[in-house]
Amino acid sequence: MTTAYRINRWVELPSQLKGIRFRKVLTAMSVGAIDARWMSTQAQLSPQEQAALLQQLRLEGVLTEVTLPTLDVGVDSFFVEPQQRRRHGLLAHMQDWLLERGPVSRRRAS
Repeated sequence: MTTAYRINRWVELPSQLKGIRFRKVLTAMSVGAIDARWMSTQAQLSPQEQAALLQQLRLEGVLTEVTLPTLDVGVDSFFVEPQQRRRHGLLAHMQDWLLERGPVSRRRAS
């Protein structure tokens, strides 16, 4: 089991918790529940910073804690990173040339 956190309203944090990383966590918590792993990987919060933030949110009375079952499910990269569209025409040839994917198949006559 893992615990996820969500806030039910926005709060102003004390000065020691006002950095952009803390705002990122608050924004994510206002949209959906996040866990400690998300806070450490996406917002780069240390365990001590996470504990301080969660304690402050408890004191403010805005924190909702949800217990989620732990699942080890592999995620296909299709869902993690958007697929890049293949360019056609001049841009494709320039991209191939710049990335050294091989010679450009059509050459302009002199």
